[in-house]
Amino acid sequence: MALSIRFSLAPFNEELPPSHRGELLFKHARKLIQEDFDWPSITTIQAYILLSTYKMAFGGSRQSYLYLGFATNMLRSLRLLETHSVEDPMYPETIRRLVCTMALMDRLMSFPLRVSSHFSSQDAIPTMLSDDEFWALRRGTGSLEGGFREPSGVSVRQEILRLSGILVEVSKAYFSGSSSTALEDIRKRFNCYYSAWDPSLLYTTANLERHRHHDTLRSFAYMHLLYHHVGQLIHFHALKFTWRSDRNSSEDEEVASAVEELARECHRHSSGIAAIVRCTWEQGGFDLHNFSIGKILTIATVVNTHALLSAPPAEATAQLQAEAATLLACIKRVKHRTRMFIWVLQHLETFRTVCAQNSSTWARMFDQNPRLLGQMLYLGSYYEKFEPRTAGKLL
Repeated sequence: MALSIRFSLAPFNEELPPSHRGELLFKHARKLIQEDFDWPSITTIQAYILLSTYKMAFGGSRQSYLYLGFATNMLRSLRLLETHSVEDPMYPETIRRLVCTMALMDRLMSFPLRVSSHFSSQDAIPTMLSDDEFWALRRGTGSLEGGFREPSGVSVRQEILRLSGILVEVSKAYFSGSSSTALEDIRKRFNCYYSAWDPSLLYTTANLERHRHHDTLRSFAYMHLLYHHVGQLIHFHALKFTWRSDRNSSEDEEVASAVEELARECHRHSSGIAAIVRCTWEQGGFDLHNFSIGKILTIATVVNTHALLSAPPAEATAQLQAEAATLLACIKRVKHRTRMFIWVLQHLETFRTVCAQNSSTWARMFDQNPRLLGQMLYLGSYYEKFEPRTAGKLL
């Protein structure tokens, strides 16, 4: 099953839709283990997670959600969310990483698909070991006395999970129609959270080299992509007000200045996403293509378009155009691996063309469609109704 996913992600250049390249392996894997699907076990849970991953990447978002639900129910039936004392020190960490993987998938999947989360706020999501602690344990040079002891080191994977929790908060604030006060509260906590990061987590040349040397650059880059994605979402609401032309002369200039600053911060996060995409491709030789990257690149491109339309200096415009080219080039490369990017690319190119022809289009899009952000968050996962070759609606 894992081989079918890997084979489907291979960057072939023929016209065959990506989902069909590994389909035979995928169906054969399902047939081999189908009798075991009704029996709860850690192995079966892992199989369902692979099924969910495959379907999310290749056009079956509803099936993906169902498979993750089956895995979550088995997790509960085996009571793996509870702490157990065991002799094997590797077992607790294996369970921790399994639960955290499922919780992360659930957070990244449930809100874009407009479905209920499989995990509730009452579920105790464990804390994983850092990479150094985990490898020391595997080599037999580390120990975990007391079973589920709190890990002491810094973990990139754990920060990804924490960021996904903030992403859920922001999504709830937008989808429930909360006031800007709620977003402001999240923004302050988000800034405090980032300022407390360990130096080893920062996006520096030294850290990039260290993760490249240890072959962990993908997870490190994704952590920062997710950080900037959450940041651009928190500040996204300010973009609407920067285009308002009905301001009274008596309007508080201090408030207007604050809104402009929030918009610039949103632009900064979009630029950060473009910089990471360029770095991973030029220095790492790869693109990130998990099932949340479509939403990240889509919103970053829309924010970049807003920045282009509001940036008069030629120098700033040239930089923003280079960032836009970086984002679209990434989508063009990755579209050979996943179905959704065929539709995403077509949508973004149309959007940018229309906005370039008339700068007032941006303001009209917001004024006439207050749910624009929700639709962009939906984009990147909701593609199973579209024909993979032409991105046209199926009859």
